[in-house]
Amino acid sequence: MLYTKPKDVRYVDMCIYIDNIVKRGDPSEEEINLIFEYLYHLSFMLSHKHKYFNESHYYEEFSIYLATEVLYRLFYNPKLNKVDDDGNPVLTPIKSVLNYMKAIIYGRKCAFEHENYSQKITLRKGSNSLDYTSNLNNKLKDTLVYNIETDIDIYLKTVSKEIKNIVYNDCIYKNDKILLQNIYMSCLLSVINSFTFTKIDIDNINSTYSLPESKYKYINKLYKKNRDNCIILYNLSESYHDYIQIMVKRIFNKLQNDLIYLSKSSVDISDDILSELIYLELDGSINTN
Repeated sequence: MLYTKPKDVRYVDMCIYIDNIVKRGDPSEEEINLIFEYLYHLSFMLSHKHKYFNESHYYEEFSIYLATEVLYRLFYNPKLNKVDDDGNPVLTPIKSVLNYMKAIIYGRKCAFEHENYSQKITLRKGSNSLDYTSNLNNKLKDTLVYNIETDIDIYLKTVSKEIKNIVYNDCIYKNDKILLQNIYMSCLLSVINSFTFTKIDIDNINSTYSLPESKYKYINKLYKKNRDNCIILYNLSESYHDYIQIMVKRIFNKLQNDLIYLSKSSVDISDDILSELIYLELDGSINTN
């Protein structure tokens, strides 16, 4: 691989870093190099998640290809500083690089295959390019409604590691390794306990609340109840109860902020960017005879 993913940097951290630099503007050369590396990792992860290729070397080549295109779009496209006759930006500003990459990845995967391993698409004589554009529009829209559960599932698989990072970085008992490990286990078990429903709770969810809105409210009520009474002490005396409670609240705040970021990055995309995606698909990929 061109880059090895840093163990202490999560994908969500990469996205937040890139979004902040894009919003601020005028990145340094060092920041550009790091952004390209992060875009490479995000491209590699997203393409693997969709299982686009049968051979591993394609993922490497495609990640470089997509990272280069996204970097160009974010900072080097000449249209970035141009406005139309009404004073509006010619290119819609990208507020979420994750949202943008998820929106374009399928189209760029097709373009990558056509450019490197296949022939360009050729419209048949007499075919209507407007029909092709309309079909492509619908196809792209289908890919834009991204399943947020997939994002959250990937994130939640790293929760234990995230909890460990918070505890080991913020705990005031760092010098006592055994105590530190017990505090970590207490925090981990407490968080798991907060998400664990009793059989009675599950039966009530499935039988009593049929409407989605009422079921959602009831589940939120259960989560709040669990969080208020979730503390489990692992090889610790009761005197550590309040400290573990503080650490668990800190963990919940961090998890909540990350999940809110993921949910905001999974909304549908604007019509302006959709138009740009269609242009990218048509430009350079189609020959009309």
